[in-house]
Amino acid sequence: MSTPTVEKQQKFEDLWTQIAARLKLKSERLIFEALNEPAGGGTQANADAYNNANLQFQNIVRNSGGYNKNRITSLEPLNGNSDYGNAWFYKIPAGWGDKWSYQFHFYSPYDFLWNAWGKTLWGTDSDKAAVWQQMADVAGNFTGIPTSIGEFGSTDSGKINESASVWLWFDYVIRTARHFGFVTFMWDNGSFFDRAAGTWRDTTLGQVMKYAHMGVTNTLAEPGNSTVWVRQGDLITDKTIGLRFSGNTLAGVYNGAGQALTSGTQYTASSTGVTLKASYITSLLVPGKPLGSIGTIVIKSNQGADLKIDIRYYKTPTVATTSYQSPSTSSSLSIPVTLNGAKLATVKALKADGSILKDDWTIYLPASQAGRLTWNDFDYNESNTLIISASIINMVKNAGQAVTFTFEFWPRYDALNTVPITVSYV
Repeated sequence: MSTPTVEKQQKFEDLWTQIAARLKLKSERLIFEALNEPAGGGTQANADAYNNANLQFQNIVRNSGGYNKNRITSLEPLNGNSDYGNAWFYKIPAGWGDKWSYQFHFYSPYDFLWNAWGKTLWGTDSDKAAVWQQMADVAGNFTGIPTSIGEFGSTDSGKINESASVWLWFDYVIRTARHFGFVTFMWDNGSFFDRAAGTWRDTTLGQVMKYAHMGVTNTLAEPGNSTVWVRQGDLITDKTIGLRFSGNTLAGVYNGAGQALTSGTQYTASSTGVTLKASYITSLLVPGKPLGSIGTIVIKSNQGADLKIDIRYYKTPTVATTSYQSPSTSSSLSIPVTLNGAKLATVKALKADGSILKDDWTIYLPASQAGRLTWNDFDYNESNTLIISASIINMVKNAGQAVTFTFEFWPRYDALNTVPITVSYV
């Protein structure tokens, strides 16, 4: 609808005329939504095209008979974008029926949710303040209008997005939405909920969301603390998992089999976290156990979600080849790798002259973010392959000089936990 034509408008009218007639006797539990994330560049002209479509849709539904005269409808702004809605959404006049609601989609901040520009953690006070302000702006613009977040969610938990940060983000988004009276609908294509098994793939996240909706306080891990990392060859030391109890109290710490750990000998606790004793971690390193997960613990509080924490034994990933000359530009570059228990965090791409390959403005970001790519510019399959996308390979060819891709793995505080790959064209 961003470039309306007579043909498009007629198709839209014909579709909703048929849908409304077919479903007019369905109960009030059925809600009609005109279009999902109506496309168009961020201009008032494009927004107005969809505003007109909303009016057209509302008129068709209200005059289609049956229960549709009083049926609730859900109307979106351009792209489902709350900022565009605040600026340009046209509120339906009372004469068109008052049983309409407003819907926007919430995928913010982009850099964290899409692992862009090295933003691999979320949960600071400023992170929360930005989410609060976005929702407060919507609430202020749509006072008294039933409002829903028709889609929200992160990209992944444990691969693209660090799990503790995901837990914090979902908890805060849900609670903030509830504060402003917004109903929330999570978007999931199967990455989060296993529909065949009827279970959450990240059981902690499922509980975090449940208790956030119930208004029950969750104890949550500090950003980056969903995994305890133990480097092969290093002296085994006590490892602390930072926690935000938010008034909760610790009820116990358990191993993956559900057996309680002993306070004082296997772990200690404070107001800011749980510390696993070196002796307990050492006990998990049985001879012959491969690199990777060597166990899990579950941290239980007096209420709210149980935190499942992974304990991983790792060393720096290894590759057979660190230099590639003139790879094909028509497909992604696949790089065989032995991950050695590590997980990919982000990728830095610098030209031979030290300049940034893509998004050179990121030079103004913190050092941990400058020069980093966005997920899908890179990827990995969690078993044996690092991937650089075809679009990025084309950028290397056009750069006219070699580019070094530094694959940075969790834990990011380990400066040795990187793999450099150079790509060049002769």
